[in-house]
Amino acid sequence: MAFCAIPIRSSSLRIPDDVHVLRVDFDFGAKRDDPLFGALSDCERHRVSRFVRHADAIRFAACRTLLRYCLAAALGRGANSIRFAISTAGRPSLYVDDAYAPLDFNVSHSGKHALIAWSKTRRVGVDIELLNQDVDWEAIASSVLGTDDARWLEPIEDDYRQNFFFDIWVAKEALLKAYGSGISAGLTEFSVAAENHEAPVIQGTTTLATTLRLFQACWLRNIDGYCSGLMTPDTNLGENTRHEEVSDEQATSFVFSRIQAQCRVSGA
Repeated sequence: MAFCAIPIRSSSLRIPDDVHVLRVDFDFGAKRDDPLFGALSDCERHRVSRFVRHADAIRFAACRTLLRYCLAAALGRGANSIRFAISTAGRPSLYVDDAYAPLDFNVSHSGKHALIAWSKTRRVGVDIELLNQDVDWEAIASSVLGTDDARWLEPIEDDYRQNFFFDIWVAKEALLKAYGSGISAGLTEFSVAAENHEAPVIQGTTTLATTLRLFQACWLRNIDGYCSGLMTPDTNLGENTRHEEVSDEQATSFVFSRIQAQCRVSGA
């Protein structure tokens, strides 16, 4: 089987009832033409064939296929009918019957796993990162940590500091993905670290920090060796503004790279 999808739902997590989250486990032994990928468009199949690394091809095909089925089920449509649009900041959304569908979604992947989240009433953002011991996190800390993040990280024992840093990192990326700006808005413009470290707490005096305090946030700690987070706003979904439809021929995917505001992306 090319992938395994496991719903994430726990009374201990602060996940609203109207938000759905799937953990995806990849099987890199699957073939690129696995029948499970039958919902992919012709352009998506072509993209799968062009990946140099087989693992990248399976990640893309599995995430895009599962995303199509999840969104189609939520809308009562066929998976092949799903079309995507993007905002000017590169955030994807659904385009159904020449209008933007009232359904928000977000995808993130790292290593052998991915997260897919969607909701009919809220904006959602997810991020997952493999805890890579070879990453020199201290070299990039100044571009990620806000003032309060650095203050709480400093006294942490060395054996736990990297994990704490990755928790901060995924929370910030997920928040900015839900907000719709991507990391171009500035990871250092706000902090998420808190004393008890049970859930992200948005802190800071910037305009961005004030806006992000409208969001609910939690860490998803159900994959050993990974850090992951889910962010949703307390407010209703509303209309995603400044979108443009893109065809399969124009579209590229952000499933396998971080959201960048200058990239044209579509779908997963």
